[in-house]
Amino acid sequence: MEIKLSESYKNAISLLYSMIEDEVIGFQHRKDVHANVTLPELRPLKAYLLVLTSMSEPFNRMYKWKLVFENVVLTREFKPNIEISTAKQYFDLFLYDVTSAIKTTKPYVRISYDGRTPIKIHHVALLSIHEYSKDNTLTQFEMRIDPMLSWTEIQRELQVELTPCSESTLYIGVVSPKMCDLDISVLLNNDRALTKTIRTSPGFNLIDFNVQSNYPKSFRIISKSGIALNYFYTVAILSAIPKPIIEVENLKFKEYQAQKIIEMELINKGDGVADDVQLAVLRLGSVIASRRIGPLEPNKSHSVKLEFRSSYSKPYILRIIYFKAGKPYTKDIYIS
Repeated sequence: MEIKLSESYKNAISLLYSMIEDEVIGFQHRKDVHANVTLPELRPLKAYLLVLTSMSEPFNRMYKWKLVFENVVLTREFKPNIEISTAKQYFDLFLYDVTSAIKTTKPYVRISYDGRTPIKIHHVALLSIHEYSKDNTLTQFEMRIDPMLSWTEIQRELQVELTPCSESTLYIGVVSPKMCDLDISVLLNNDRALTKTIRTSPGFNLIDFNVQSNYPKSFRIISKSGIALNYFYTVAILSAIPKPIIEVENLKFKEYQAQKIIEMELINKGDGVADDVQLAVLRLGSVIASRRIGPLEPNKSHSVKLEFRSSYSKPYILRIIYFKAGKPYTKDIYIS
């Protein structure tokens, strides 16, 4: 069985959040698991909740099962959209449209179960689409749930297309019995192939592949060590969003004993507005000073004089964080 969703939106963005990974509930474990996520302060247009579980035997209907999103009980019955099994494991996938349930920017999910056979919650993910009208943006996503168990090589085609495409991200959800190395090859729309090798951890792994200016047409994964894995779903998110590019010029550092001063010019050399720009000064990984600048339009500059007191001497890291359509970008400058 296969479930496939493919949707496109104008003046919107698509985001995928991982809420829960590899938690066990039931019997000698706790009876519930819960988590929340922080969404951008943008009006939700659509949202889907995806849940992947497994257990060692079929679900016993005598036991209680409840899935809650925000204050809405999605179900009190264990009725997966897809169930697939091996000789030792039953995997279940649930998909819910939770658009109308989102009332805040910090929605939560709670799963409760009181059975004697433990259930492993491999993954709970939230795919949300939000209105974004600052630029002429386009977004498209494809969610394909088509499990394949016990494989050492897998290949999938994608039916996505967005022109122009400024950025795309491919997410692949797999469960690995143990640590192993995977060779991943992604064929792009310009017929160029990108490859990388990753090492999985035991349990659920959400593999992500980010591509600039192009989008994926297909992918192939090979288990180098011959360890058989379980594949469950793919989510491809394509975006056409004018991007900001924040550069730093005329950087000057002054110090008078404990008094430190950093002067700089921030310039947006991209073609999209930066929704928010923030600065942080770090030493040995700790933030010792910060400043919020706010939005920065394309081809605009902002002069900054950041003063702080610190008994610690250089080196410092000046970190520029800027946001676009709910996504953060960072640039680090080493001050020695």
